[in-house]
Amino acid sequence: MLALLCGLAPDASEGRERARTRPQPAAAEKPVSAPLPPRRPSALRPATARPAIVPPARADQAVKPVARAAEASEPGRAGDATGSPADPAGPFPMGSPLPPPSACLADFAESGAEILPNPADTGSGDCEVEEPVTFKAIRTADGTVTLDNAVTLRCGFALEVVRWVREDLVAIAATDGRKLSKLVSTGGHACRGRNRVAGAKLSEHATGNALDLGQLLMQDGRAVPLYDREPATKALRESVRRSACARFTTVLGPGADASHQDHLHVDLRQRGGGYKMCQWTVE
Repeated sequence: MLALLCGLAPDASEGRERARTRPQPAAAEKPVSAPLPPRRPSALRPATARPAIVPPARADQAVKPVARAAEASEPGRAGDATGSPADPAGPFPMGSPLPPPSACLADFAESGAEILPNPADTGSGDCEVEEPVTFKAIRTADGTVTLDNAVTLRCGFALEVVRWVREDLVAIAATDGRKLSKLVSTGGHACRGRNRVAGAKLSEHATGNALDLGQLLMQDGRAVPLYDREPATKALRESVRRSACARFTTVLGPGADASHQDHLHVDLRQRGGGYKMCQWTVE
């Protein structure tokens, strides 16, 4: 009985072995989170753009400055039709020389006349002065002859007036032992009809092609009116008449008509066949 019990009793060492080999409970697994849904596009942050790499400009490529908005809106800036320096397509692009003066203007600059700035209005249309010049004094070999009024004349006619003063009138005054100092009651460009009649055909004054003259003033103060009848000045006035009729195509003075009884009118009007008009009665 005892043997049976001993045979049936489990071995203590076997029990310990079983205890060591008994399966252990599995470790608790970590819960797996379910994948989150994708975030809405509005919540996504834009990716940071990498700075663009700009290659260095070559030496032959000029970098153009960016015009300010204020400059672009100012008149006379880029795109201005008046030909500003920013508009190379304009009539006077930057760096271009000014148009050269005509041969007449170049000659007038050396004629002895002291040139003044032209007035703002030198006429337009039928009253426009071609190549206008303005002056009030003429240098001579021994002094200066002044005009009491500055005159604006067409360049070609102005040249002839200056030569008349320098070459003829100064010499005529000298034959009388006097020195010419001033031209009195002078008149040049004026947009008006002939004889100042409204609606009449335009005068040569309208295009700066005529000059009016009343008196010659000598340096000693003596005045010689060209409309005078004084016998002492008749020879001088006759010399003035001959020189004027030789140089100009139209000479109108006392005796021509009522409009020229108190002054002398000279011009270079061109007529067919080279016809010239000299109407001045010296008394």
